[in-house]
Order: sequence, then C-alpha cells, then structure tokens
Amino acid sequence: MHVVVKDVSFSYVEGIKVLKGINVDIDNQSVAIIGQNGAGKTTFIKLLNNMLPLSSGEILIDGVSVSSMPLNEWSQSIGFVFQNPKDQLFNETVFKEIEFGLLHQVRDAKQREEKVKQIASKVGIEHLLEEHPLEIPFSQQKLVTLGTALVNDPQLVLLDEPTANQDWLEVEHFMKVINNLQKQGIQFITISHDMSFVTNTFNRILIFGQGQLLSDTANYEAFGDQAVLAQSHIVAPPVVQVAKQMNMKGTPLNLNEFEQELLGEI
Repeated sequence: MHVVVKDVSFSYVEGIKVLKGINVDIDNQSVAIIGQNGAGKTTFIKLLNNMLPLSSGEILIDGVSVSSMPLNEWSQSIGFVFQNPKDQLFNETVFKEIEFGLLHQVRDAKQREEKVKQIASKVGIEHLLEEHPLEIPFSQQKLVTLGTALVNDPQLVLLDEPTANQDWLEVEHFMKVINNLQKQGIQFITISHDMSFVTNTFNRILIFGQGQLLSDTANYEAFGDQAVLAQSHIVAPPVVQVAKQMNMKGTPLNLNEFEQELLGEI
C-alpha cells in the first residue's frame, strides 16, 4: 500500500505537540520505526490506524484520506497488532479467536475452518487451535494476535513492539514468520526497541525523536549515523558497535556481515 503522511502534527493537550510536522512517503515497503520512549512512535502508528484524530496535516492510504475512510473498509485493508496480546484476546480457543473475524463474512462453517487453518499455518500455531489463548505462552499469544490481524487478508499490518518480552529463540521464530509473510506480499510498519529484530527484518528505518522524524534511511545508513543515534538516544546493535570500535569501513548488521567485512579488510 502507498502511505503518504503530509505535515502531520498531533497534540493530546492543546499547545503541547507530541508529533511535529511529520512527512513521509512509504510506497509498498515494510518499515521499522525506532526511537526512545516518548518520541511519538505509538501516536504515529495510531494515527495511521485511524485510532486518533489528526490535529493537523493529512494521511493518505492509496490516495484515500484516513479520516474519510469508513471503519469497516479500513479494517479490510489494514491489520493492527497491539503490544499486549491480552488487549485483543477474549475467546475460548485459539480457533475461535481467529474465526471471530470471519463470522460475518464467511457463512459456511467448513470454509471458515479452512481459512482459520490456513492462517494458523502461516504463523505457525496450527497445533494450538484448541488451546485457550490466555493459557498459552506469551510468545504464542503474540502469534495468535498476528493471526487475527490476517483474517481479512490485509495488504498492510501495523505492529506495536511485536518482540517485546520474548527470548531470542521466540524472537527468531517471530522474525521468520514476518519475513515469510513479507515474501507473500504483506507490508509491515513496525514499532520496535529490538534492534536485532529491526536490522534483520527491515531494510528501511524511520528514527523518531522528540516528536520529529529525525532520519528516514536504509538500515545500514541509520545505524552508521552516530549523530542521529546520539540525538535519538538509540544504542546500535552490538555488532555495529564492535565494527565501529574496529574502524571498519562498512556497517555490518549481523554476524555474517561482520565476518564478510572483516575478511574483506584483511
């Protein structure tokens, strides 16, 4: 989807701007949004999801103003996954949790069952369909809420801190799921404090700071710009820090790239 943000500002309290003149053009790309707490990231993504009214400016999705789009049309095109899965889960089983979004669209029970199983397979939770969603591990709850966001076959999914409170194995699995979904044509706009997840999943990064868009670049450039990192109080991934200490010419974002960069300089 083509997301165009034009001079968007937002205030929760009159006179105090949380976002200040944001301009960005995202044309069918997956993007990560990073920045310290209070930078305006969550407010920005809520504006994209039409959860808050704009104070000024305009947001267009495929040429249509967000503020003019009916909620039912909006939910057909865009999925949203909250940071805390418990804010979204309420059914007796994982199956019913995913099926709920299909009840008013697909009348045939067998077709609904087939669709639920397809979605569960996409996110790797087919073995959990009969489990209670609030009694499974947190990382699996996150996958369930991701599955519910895919019910309407959205072109764009918004994620709020998708890997928070997960260990590295759980994050690695979630990362594989997101990468596979991207290959299937789904676009993601994600807020994250997990720099390893960001660098291994997204090629484009927006850096927010004090309500402003400080940087909009490729991941290599974002983590190579020490001035912007300092201004936004972001700590680069460990591999990037080591590369800088060794005065490497490039900016490796993972161990494989670090090894290649190191061998290339020998």
